[in-house]
Amino acid sequence: MVGAGSSSAVSLDRFQKPADFVLYAFVDERYRYTSSERFLATACIAAHQSRFTPLVERRRANLPNVRDPSFLEAIDRVLYALDGFAVVGAARIDPKVLRLKDTDSTSDIREMARTDNAWSTAVVFTIGRTLAWLAQCSAGFSTVDVYFDPKNLKADHWLSVAKALRKSVPQVHQEFCDLFHFRDSRKASIRRVEQVPKQARGARATKFQVGVALADALCRHAGRPFRRYRRIEHFDFSELVTEHLLRWDVWGTKAPAKP
Repeated sequence: MVGAGSSSAVSLDRFQKPADFVLYAFVDERYRYTSSERFLATACIAAHQSRFTPLVERRRANLPNVRDPSFLEAIDRVLYALDGFAVVGAARIDPKVLRLKDTDSTSDIREMARTDNAWSTAVVFTIGRTLAWLAQCSAGFSTVDVYFDPKNLKADHWLSVAKALRKSVPQVHQEFCDLFHFRDSRKASIRRVEQVPKQARGARATKFQVGVALADALCRHAGRPFRRYRRIEHFDFSELVTEHLLRWDVWGTKAPAKP
């Protein structure tokens, strides 16, 4: 769990919210980095705990298979039934900007790979965009628990991601809701930010592993043409990630040491 040892994380968990107001958000990513291409995809699936848990625990057989040609249509129907939403983001970044051996740093992150910098920018944006959509088309929510596929980040980078999710995302979300008068979910807070362990061989998947697996399945489709769905948005965030990374070229990026 990110920040599990901090007092803020403990105090947030002391107050249990009714299931109707708790939102699960499942996040995963896929990437393809070659000498000529940098492709990054992220997906966030979010649904109310009170609806997602019964679906997984009692109706696993009805969950769509990622290899099914109609997977996107099937997951769209599931999300509609759950009153949930998913955002699938894709970015194609110039290799001159997303340099694989470079590292970046901030005041609270001593050193991070530029690829991890791109990842954290993409996932924080994708989660925030998903919550914005849910404020428009879903029942109200006040608490969000975020679950990631395991990611090998340095500790200070993980803490920075958790801080952005718990502080910046709710602040921007409230400003968005106030601007468009979406009052039911304007004071949403992010309570848990956790990594979900991989499913053990022969073991039954937990509901959190199922959620992350569905996010991973959506990422598999990120590079393909998308038609319009009721509860899935496909968004190209190439420009957003590129602009973010270019700031580090201005602030100073640590290039790999010469042999």
